[in-house]
Amino acid sequence: MRERLLFCLLVIGMMLYYAIPKLNFFGTLEERLFAISWLLLAFLAVGGNMAAVLFTPNRKRARKMRKRQLEKKRVHDYE
Repeated sequence: MRERLLFCLLVIGMMLYYAIPKLNFFGTLEERLFAISWLLLAFLAVGGNMAAVLFTPNRKRARKMRKRQLEKKRVHDYE
């Protein structure tokens, strides 16, 4: 999963590298709105992928947590 997220970041970076020189920030109102909205969506995609990369739980830690939860199960023996 981490590789897919890093690949998405690479693709977004390439799209930004290609698109920023072609976006017109000083044209008509529609052109400016398109450029700003395109950049906003691209940066939201970057932010989402970065958050997913940085805050994914570690697999070893997740296994330990599951093991602890199984051990913590209480067994009530009513006689």
